[in-house]
Amino acid sequence: MRYARQIAVEQFGESAQEKAAGLTYRLATGHNPEAEATLVSYLAGAGVGTIRLTGDAIVETPTVHLLSSSDAGHDLADSLVKRALQLNGNISVSKEGTGGEILPKSDTVFAALLLGATRAQEILLTLGENQDAR
Repeated sequence: MRYARQIAVEQFGESAQEKAAGLTYRLATGHNPEAEATLVSYLAGAGVGTIRLTGDAIVETPTVHLLSSSDAGHDLADSLVKRALQLNGNISVSKEGTGGEILPKSDTVFAALLLGATRAQEILLTLGENQDAR
């Protein structure tokens, strides 16, 4: 099972994994590509159901594991979509617009510039702790 390690964590468990699979996350890209790439990889690996990316930044010099030299000169959000689906083909990942528009309703909107990538782990663990809070 893909998420067996996460489910085995006492603070997370199977019901939190199911909840994560039902969530939609939106991330505005282009502010901090390293943090955004890391956050997308955490979310994809954690099995969140849907990731929607906005932004029109171009990858200049890839400096993180999720992006490669072949991504240079391409749209950052498009490159992150491609890489996230390579990490986990069981989730839905897509680009929605350039980031200037109002984002449709989602469970969580991330601005990686403000949150930082390590915050994703805390948020996912919180799902386990607050399984009945929603």
